[in-house]
Amino acid sequence: MKPSAKLFLLLGGVAGLFGPVNSFSARPSQFDDFKGDGYYWYKKEPEVKPEEKPKPVPPPAPTPAPAKQETKALSAEWFRVNMPKLLDAAIDDPSKENVANYMYAQRVLLDKSQNFSSVVKEVVAMDPFLDENNRVPIAQFAQPAFERGISSAKTAALDYLGSQAGLWVFVDDPEKCSACEGYVNNILVGSRANKGIALLHNFDFRKINVRTPEGSAAAKRLGLKVTPTTMLVIPPKGYYLVSQGLMSQPGLADRLLIAAKTGGHLPKEYIERTNPYNKGVLSTDEMSGLEANKDPAEVIKSMRDRIKGIQ
Repeated sequence: MKPSAKLFLLLGGVAGLFGPVNSFSARPSQFDDFKGDGYYWYKKEPEVKPEEKPKPVPPPAPTPAPAKQETKALSAEWFRVNMPKLLDAAIDDPSKENVANYMYAQRVLLDKSQNFSSVVKEVVAMDPFLDENNRVPIAQFAQPAFERGISSAKTAALDYLGSQAGLWVFVDDPEKCSACEGYVNNILVGSRANKGIALLHNFDFRKINVRTPEGSAAAKRLGLKVTPTTMLVIPPKGYYLVSQGLMSQPGLADRLLIAAKTGGHLPKEYIERTNPYNKGVLSTDEMSGLEANKDPAEVIKSMRDRIKGIQ
């Protein structure tokens, strides 16, 4: 047999014994699952990279403060700051120079005040909404008529109140309260010639002795401790303490009107007529609701328009 034929047979036998080379390489290996695990299949843990710390964020650059405007010499702000300094210097070292500086500063400040006062008079005289003489007369000759108007308005208000309410006075026995009887006779009831406030304005009047069972129970219920005590009673549930102890008739009249106003029992027309000093005075509600503008002149301009619309 030729040598080439022998080599061919030998290769064929090897191929038949071990099969095709491709099928051998495709067969799964028992070591495939451990590829890359190192020598003797030692598994190497992955390296943990240290966490990178975040770089600190630089703080924002500070906003430059607005340039402070220089205070104008001899302005009101300048005097507020420097007048005490000039005074301190003159007191600590009363030299002619220091004292003269303070006195001249005072002279300039008084001149500024005089200029301001002169313009105030002009503005007030030309604006009826600023002239207080329109609400309360300043002239001496007008004062008596003004006071008579207030007195007449109070009389009308008390007459109205007397038709709606009662006056209760809590008294004690004469030996316990020697002034109680005189207070009732002179201030509250009076006589036909000189009527007291209860009789004058037709109040439903009651004198209650705290020594009686009924009077004692009423005094305890109302928390009264002093005699004489005067109360304004407006049905069904209006009980108003007017005075504890003695009181003059004009003072008692004012207290009755205040109690009725506080309790909401006095119409607005009587309130306005008995207290003309409040005429045109802005209420809290009328002064609210304006926007806070940076320019105070704009705020006051809005308020001026509102005042002219209200009054």
